[in-house]
Amino acid sequence: MEAITDNYYALYIYLDAFWRRRYLIVTCILITPFLALLSATLLPKTYKASISIAINKIETPSLKDVSSTIDITQQFAGVKAYLSSPSVLEKIVVETNLVPADSSEKTVQQAADELKKKLKITLVGEDVVQIDLSQNTPNYLSIILNTLGNKLIERLNAQNLSVTNSSLIVLENELKNQEETTNKSIDALNHYIDAHADLTPAYRDIYFARLREITSELGENKIQYNTTLTEQKELYGMIVKLNPQIGQIENAILENDNKLFVMRLTYTDNFPGVKALIQLGESLRAERDKLYKQYQNIDDNTIQALWNMAIVPPNNKNGQPNPTLTSQLEKLRNMQLKTKGLSQQINDLTNQQKDINKKLRLIDTTSKTITKLNQTVKNNQNAYNDLLTRYNLLKMTLNLNKTNGSRSAQIVAYPQKPIKSLARPPLFFFVIGIFSGIFLGFGLAIIFEFMDNTVRRRRDIEAIGDVKVICRVETLA
Repeated sequence: MEAITDNYYALYIYLDAFWRRRYLIVTCILITPFLALLSATLLPKTYKASISIAINKIETPSLKDVSSTIDITQQFAGVKAYLSSPSVLEKIVVETNLVPADSSEKTVQQAADELKKKLKITLVGEDVVQIDLSQNTPNYLSIILNTLGNKLIERLNAQNLSVTNSSLIVLENELKNQEETTNKSIDALNHYIDAHADLTPAYRDIYFARLREITSELGENKIQYNTTLTEQKELYGMIVKLNPQIGQIENAILENDNKLFVMRLTYTDNFPGVKALIQLGESLRAERDKLYKQYQNIDDNTIQALWNMAIVPPNNKNGQPNPTLTSQLEKLRNMQLKTKGLSQQINDLTNQQKDINKKLRLIDTTSKTITKLNQTVKNNQNAYNDLLTRYNLLKMTLNLNKTNGSRSAQIVAYPQKPIKSLARPPLFFFVIGIFSGIFLGFGLAIIFEFMDNTVRRRRDIEAIGDVKVICRVETLA
């Protein structure tokens, strides 16, 4: 109960102190709002305006690698330095009549420095540059910002035009080089086709048809050649038997065998006459075999020897030619000529067959080479057409920019002359003044109360004198 009494007593002390200082508190509350309004009136007003400039993106994909794509995120530092440079700002303050045109250089520089402090250049998003300008008067805000925006656009357009001109020169050189490359590839293709005219794929069917004809004809000639060669060998065997020398030996062998047969009917083989006939027969047979062996191979010398025997037979007293041998030799000669002709035809057809097979094998290689050269020509022509299209588009773009003006950047939000300043309304300052007066009044009341040493309560006297006070002491004069 005593603690509650103490709390009420402390509250009473504060309320009593605030009541005694009520005039001070009310005076502060009444004065500070008007002081706040006066301060709002006397403070300099600030007006702000802004301009937004959008950087255009490239719209032609075929010109992306040669056109001047402005990446403002990378060039923003340069743009900011350009707009804040003394040379640009000094021109602007003169052009916008912030300072007279005949002002001194120092005056112009000071005006440019002041303008630089009031400028704020920011990047909004990835392709919009915003320029803010704040100053004490709304005059010239729109003019300065428009001039700055036009300066920036002129700089970006000049940069775009310069890069476009350089790109046009580069494309022109590339176009000439590509034209030369394309012409060389076409010449290489034509030269290769002319040099391998009979190895193009168009001849494949022709070669296959000719190969079938040659194969069929070659087979027939080989059969005919083998048949004729067999007949020739048989005929030669017959001619060899018609050899007068061999015929005489055959007759001698036959006559000796007849005599031997007659002698054996009377005598034995040990009889000298029989032995002589046997030895004679063996010698004749050996000589016959030797002649057979001599005439075994058909060559020019052998044939010539047979012709000599046929024309002038040996041991012929009349000297008449052998008509049978002559006719057979003529037949053999005809067969030899036929065989030689067939052999030549077979060799020619075989060579043609090899040549055609070789050409058919080369056609695949030639076809691949021609396909590769055609692809090279096609690629070069496509590259040339692409370069030509891009060159014409870039040239047309350059002409349009010269005629209508470049559109690298454009103003998307023009500055407006501000009507109101950035300062708070008077009511705001009035309310702030009221709250400030309340805090100031109570604060001063507390300070004055702490500075007042007057004893006003019984408890204060008891605390000072450490005695009980049972009566009220009147204030002494």
